[in-house]
Amino acid sequence: MSKSVSSTPSGGSVALTPLTGRDTEFSLLKDRWEQAQEGMGQVLLVVGQPGLGKSRLVQTLTQRVQAQASDASFTAAGESASASVEQDSPVIEWRCSQHFQNSELHPVSDYLERFLGVGHDPSATARFDRLARHLEDYDLCRPKFLALFAKLLFLPPDERYSATGLTPAREREETFRALGQWLRAYSDKRPILLVVEDLHWIDASTLEFLGHFIGEGPHDRILTVLTFRPEFKTPWPAPAHQTTLALNRLTRRQVAEWMRRDAGATLPESLVAQIYHRTSGVPLLVEEFTRMAHESTVFKSAGVGSPHVSAASPRELPQTLQELVMVRLDRMSSNREVAQLAATLGREFDYELLAAVVTVNEQTLRAELAKLVSAGILYVKGQPPACTYLFKHALLEEALHSAIDGAERRRLHQQVAEVMEARFTHLVETQPELLAEHFTEAGIIEKAIGYCLRAGLRSRDRFAHVEAISHLTKGLKLLETLEASPERDARELELLGPLGTAYIASRGYAAPEVGPVFRRARALCEQAGQTPQLFAMMWGNFAFHIVRGDFRVCTELADEAMAFGERLNDPGILMEALFLKALTRLYRGDFAGARDCCARGARRLRRPRAHSLLGRTRGPGCRRHSPLLSGAGLVAPRFTGQSAATQRRDARARARHESALQS
Repeated sequence: MSKSVSSTPSGGSVALTPLTGRDTEFSLLKDRWEQAQEGMGQVLLVVGQPGLGKSRLVQTLTQRVQAQASDASFTAAGESASASVEQDSPVIEWRCSQHFQNSELHPVSDYLERFLGVGHDPSATARFDRLARHLEDYDLCRPKFLALFAKLLFLPPDERYSATGLTPAREREETFRALGQWLRAYSDKRPILLVVEDLHWIDASTLEFLGHFIGEGPHDRILTVLTFRPEFKTPWPAPAHQTTLALNRLTRRQVAEWMRRDAGATLPESLVAQIYHRTSGVPLLVEEFTRMAHESTVFKSAGVGSPHVSAASPRELPQTLQELVMVRLDRMSSNREVAQLAATLGREFDYELLAAVVTVNEQTLRAELAKLVSAGILYVKGQPPACTYLFKHALLEEALHSAIDGAERRRLHQQVAEVMEARFTHLVETQPELLAEHFTEAGIIEKAIGYCLRAGLRSRDRFAHVEAISHLTKGLKLLETLEASPERDARELELLGPLGTAYIASRGYAAPEVGPVFRRARALCEQAGQTPQLFAMMWGNFAFHIVRGDFRVCTELADEAMAFGERLNDPGILMEALFLKALTRLYRGDFAGARDCCARGARRLRRPRAHSLLGRTRGPGCRRHSPLLSGAGLVAPRFTGQSAATQRRDARARARHESALQS
């Protein structure tokens, strides 16, 4: 069999070895694609341990689908119809990343950036024009859609569209709806293969969207292929149109067949046994060890007509993938700095960023990258300098990164982080979690915490509370490694405020995590003497207890709030404190008392100074992200009416009761 060529994931011509031992599995993929082509949408889950060939199997299907589409376009319009191959591609590929598993909708944003070709265009106007033209092609170029997709691409505001004006929760819902409509509109023009790789690293928002999308039922001409490791479990019930394909390791016979095919010769059983033992039948390892053996003195030829392969000494083959990668780099006479910095940047990286970080000149850099591509360690899409590189497998990136010693690894991460911070300001704005990771690995904890906070606030503002919690709790864990100081306490307070409201929005007011967060934040406020934030934390603590029905505690907290407001002679805080008392009395059945407190609070609301203080009583992260903390002045009239209505019903009930006793 000859080697096949794929444009996925590289976007260029990449030689792929023929599939070995996967005929049955690939037949299943072809069958599901044919059903999707006929209008019977399918979902296929491909499950397997790392290195078993999930991506390789999907690449082969992707190659087949793209070849079919190319043949159809040439048949329909001739060779001149190759105008916009990428825009007409039937393959949509969302790649989840270990480095972005807490970045909301990152696989979607990353794909749209690659698909529309906006990543290397410095002009925001040009990027926006490209987005608008694409949406026009699918009759989706409406102001709301433009605004939502522009936000996914982190485009700055443009005069041609206005902000959605929606609350974060509603904006999230509309974004999901827009993505679904875009996928359906795209599939109306052609059957599409939607591939989402590595769901074990998926962010909560993308996973939620997939759950909604798959739960809607079969999508006429869409085959959705999801790949993941066995530890990940899909959270949605399995629909009738969903199939699960579990991959197994190769047998010894299949490993021998693979090696014979690559060697073009009869192999000694001892060599097959060694490689099978080292690889345990994992296809990625079989491929890499066979390639390494082929490059070494293990494979020898005694002439074209009578090929012969010698047996190998056990010491000739490395013991681990990490050792194997380093041996291959040495044999290529590769510059280790380039390879190590590539692994430091992550599985996927831009040439422009790597060029800014390395110390070698551009000619050397291009030569070294070409070696890594030629060796099958990297894929490349595009031409330098406007190109992107991708490690063939996450295991290769991990092996290379883990081979760097601790001190050198910290130095490289610091080098990357500082260059990003100084020269790639768009990454600071759009991917603060990436800088947080590099500064963490570099041991520069204060900066890492600051970027964790920025990432948490960004996620919170996009109503991605699960991701916000992850970023903020990571910041708090890093904070534990710092010595006690007023600056440390101030930073902790900055993290706790939005963390408390994120817990409330994600898990509810009564979630067990809420109370401890606000209690700790209140203690820090008291230490620092931060009056407005202190009252906000009192509010949060009250919200936690009122929903749990701890009315005795709430009575004490409301009294403390009143005393706090009176001590400061602050009308805004007093108005809010009166609402706490009113709410507690309402839930305890003291309707007259609740009505009185609401009326007193409403009178204070009409005072001009109270309005100026309302904003200050919200701590960091409290504003408009927590319904109960949205302002006593807005909800007090409703509770006043509720108390009065309850009193009227109570009075009528007493009258009926007395009438019944007298009759």
